[in-house]
Amino acid sequence: MDFPVLILAGYSGAGKTTIAREFSRRFGYGFIEHQKLVHDIAKSRGFARARHWLHETGINNFVNDSLLEMHSRINLLKETGIKGVITDVAYGENMIRSFKGWFPQSQVIVASVLVDKKIRESRVGGRMGGVERGCLY
Repeated sequence: MDFPVLILAGYSGAGKTTIAREFSRRFGYGFIEHQKLVHDIAKSRGFARARHWLHETGINNFVNDSLLEMHSRINLLKETGIKGVITDVAYGENMIRSFKGWFPQSQVIVASVLVDKKIRESRVGGRMGGVERGCLY
């Protein structure tokens, strides 16, 4: 196994980023935070928010461009000699296939992060200033 790539998948508020950040700290893996990645792309393209970029470009371009940037950032981390990488998002089969093709000597591991609905609602509501959004569930 050359370079493990761990992908945490789950609903908003499940704890993916928190777990990935702590895993990275404890085990010396690089961490790529998906929300920051898409924000960086949106900002570089002149959008104030990632959702504005998504609305303008469409879901397919959003996913493809995000995947390409993720690939680039993983390669940069590999060059530092770090032993692996963890990220806090999964786009499904396309992402997994892409990673397996890009990193054929790597083990690509996808883990689902599950949490009770009430806890998720509380976390997401807190992020939104106490406003809960039914569409997230």
